Amino acid sequence: MENLNQSKQQALSEINNAQKPADIDRLRIKYLSRKKGQLTKILRDLANLSIEQRKKIGPQANQAKQEISQALDRKLDELKNQEHVESFDVTLPGIEPKVGHLNPITIVRREVEEIFKTMGFEVHEGNELTNLHYNFLSLNFPEDHPAMDSYDTFFIENPKDQVELKDKQVLRPHTSNMQVKIMEKKKPPLRVIVPGRCFRNEATDASHEHTFHQCEGFIVDEKISVANLIYVMKELLKAYFKKDNIKVRLRPGYFPFVEPGFELDF
Repeated sequence: MENLNQSKQQALSEINNAQKPADIDRLRIKYLSRKKGQLTKILRDLANLSIEQRKKIGPQANQAKQEISQALDRKLDELKNQEHVESFDVTLPGIEPKVGHLNPITIVRREVEEIFKTMGFEVHEGNELTNLHYNFLSLNFPEDHPAMDSYDTFFIENPKDQVELKDKQVLRPHTSNMQVKIMEKKKPPLRVIVPGRCFRNEATDASHEHTFHQCEGFIVDEKISVANLIYVMKELLKAYFKKDNIKVRLRPGYFPFVEPGFELDF
């Protein structure tokens, strides 16, 4: 028993003080190897004891062997983890985890934004919740225009019935609601785009949805003409579709807040 306890305590102490995985391999041979292991030798000597002594010492010897084996395994794992951490170069760039992918609309929007930035445009996010002044009235919509009807625009209910028409809150049906707001805060010359979500009370079908995306753009400067509009649109289409031979055609189009108004074919 004295030899058993002494070997066990010595083994646990040496295991605790081990500095590298090779030390664990050496200690495993020293105490548990079949030929020269100290604990193995004690277990082998049990055969020289009486039955009563074997019954008393045998279970404790097996328990000591199990404790030493478990201590060796734990210490080996600890040293391997420590060795891995110490060998890791903390100056290396991080590895970005793969967490899904961008929505196709986001991909297109970012690409369009970058194209306009190369032409000197600022990008503004804009307000999705706005009032009738910025959304319609300041854009030359007459007060009785059907676009302000609830069939087209989502109006926000207001418990105060006495709200003036210009202050009524709506979800923007177009990103043009930012035109006047930006021009009030910034002085010309201006080159601005406003991409973002819009909302209309549409009947959903193959080509209509109540929530969609739009990209508003405007330039305010001297000597700006329709020729600038054609140039900007051609540059956008050439960059986006990666083709140099883009042909465009402008045809008249009626919009209540634009004069003259055009639609673009390409």
